[in-house]
Amino acid sequence: MLLTHYRAGWTAIKDLTVPVSYPGQLVDTTLIRSRNRVSNRETLEKDIYQAVEVAEKFNLPLYCGEFGCFPTTPIAARQAWYADMIDIFNRHHIAWAHWNYKNDFPVVEAGALEPIEALVSVMMKD
Repeated sequence: MLLTHYRAGWTAIKDLTVPVSYPGQLVDTTLIRSRNRVSNRETLEKDIYQAVEVAEKFNLPLYCGEFGCFPTTPIAARQAWYADMIDIFNRHHIAWAHWNYKNDFPVVEAGALEPIEALVSVMMKD
């Protein structure tokens, strides 16, 4: 939440002004302790692994119907997080859809609707 919803207006962290980063410690621990942790590909995969295990046990497909980062999240952190999430999805054969292409969690620039290349290139990578 600290990363994906950084400064989102409807959240309790809407007024957060400290830098956020990924991978690694999300926020300086001397500034924020709540929901703050080290986050990387391994921790993300651990977060979803229970669903992967159940799907494998019952031979079921998995689908992530929405994921993304709020545009106030720094672009380098967004790009790294997207790359890790998509890698995890691909590794575990999880179908996915980004939420959404503009507005709250954009993959296009506001107004011009031009792709945010740093994100789209990661999403389109084979």
